[in-house]
Amino acid sequence: MTGRQYELVYFNTSAVAGQVPVLAAHARRVLGHIHEMEYALRLTMGEAQIKQLFPLATRFVVVSEAVRDVMTNAFAVPADKMDLVNGFVEMPTLTREEIQKRRRDPQTHGAYAHRRAARGAHPALLSTALQSLFELPP
Repeated sequence: MTGRQYELVYFNTSAVAGQVPVLAAHARRVLGHIHEMEYALRLTMGEAQIKQLFPLATRFVVVSEAVRDVMTNAFAVPADKMDLVNGFVEMPTLTREEIQKRRRDPQTHGAYAHRRAARGAHPALLSTALQSLFELPP
């Protein structure tokens, strides 16, 4: 890697936190995609890695409001450094009747519906994150 410079380092979980600082030294921007809550972050990374890694990130994608709150409250990551992309699937607001109907409908029940809804989610995630990171128009 000596002499190489990269435009972006993207890490998709805290499990790879140990490698990010080495890669970040050769990148203009670092994008972190955080799925984990506070306990898991502290367990997988430890305080020293958290203090080293989080300031390196140019931006974060967080998968829920709860993760965003943890990043802000437990780790002092500014809210304006985070983009919320809800677990790849937009959660619809359903009435009680709609929920009951969907539970009875074999086309929208269980894992089948989850796989169908999640298909094609990464382009939307990357589009949102990259627009923020590189200040591109939507």
